[in-house]
Amino acid sequence: MFDFGTSIDTNVSILTFVLIALVIISLILNNVIQNRFIPDAGITLLVGIAAGGVIEYVLSFYPDSASADLLNFNPIIFLIQLPPIIFNSGFNIDIGKEDGA
Repeated sequence: MFDFGTSIDTNVSILTFVLIALVIISLILNNVIQNRFIPDAGITLLVGIAAGGVIEYVLSFYPDSASADLLNFNPIIFLIQLPPIIFNSGFNIDIGKEDGA
């Protein structure tokens, strides 16, 4: 069976592959559903929640692995990245565009 704790390079490669696969799954689902039921952001959120649940379930069998250390939440990184994202979103709002026009 595959051991998740072999090396940090292997774990980063696996997590990068999973991230790319999740982006592709989100894009495919967004194109298939085409805003019929929920918006694109909702589909992406549901894919992320499902993937997080699967990752937590799999890593529950390997509690001391290096992968478990990679998935720890660091609030400092989050607080550094969030303000530029919010500023960019607010800066790119088109105020002159109205709904229906």
